[in-house]
Amino acid sequence: MSVKLVYIHGANATSESFTYIRDKVQGFEEVIIDYSCFDSFKNNLSKMIDVLKKHTGSFFFIAHSLGGIYSLHLAEKFSDQVSGAVTLSTPYKGNIAADVVSKIMPHVAYLKDVGTRSEPIIEAANIPVRWDWTNVVTTRGNCLWLRQPNDGVVTIESQRRPDIKQIDLPLNHYEVVVSRNTVNIILENLKKIS
Repeated sequence: MSVKLVYIHGANATSESFTYIRDKVQGFEEVIIDYSCFDSFKNNLSKMIDVLKKHTGSFFFIAHSLGGIYSLHLAEKFSDQVSGAVTLSTPYKGNIAADVVSKIMPHVAYLKDVGTRSEPIIEAANIPVRWDWTNVVTTRGNCLWLRQPNDGVVTIESQRRPDIKQIDLPLNHYEVVVSRNTVNIILENLKKIS
């Protein structure tokens, strides 16, 4: 069965975020998923499900930030086809800053979708991780809106989940997608399934 790498970017980004990683991780078929932060989580997820339904084989998710939350929801939907994942800076417990900013900017869909009490985050917390899943926890940054230690966008604690393997890297929220250490982590995880 062929393994397809499913790339899902973070909020306010595009699949171009993965240019460096895709250049270094070769030899696999890719499924590149782009979505709009101006659409709701549920609508985006529905579109992503439609994309993945067109593919056979197994899926290995490589996702950044909010993309990791989408990956977990997709893994539940395609459970039998998932071979693993490496997520990067994913706030599995939600983004505290989004709780505040969503009140100031209520028209921005993704802010409501990634808050600590949002439906997608609560649902994701109830999805048992039964696949080989690693989250790269980014530990360097300084968002002044966050009192807790953070990577410049999300708290370090929000990236931790006891049923997901965690690898801490001293990078900020955006450096993680252009780091050789990140590539090495992805390649090591892919060796397990090749």
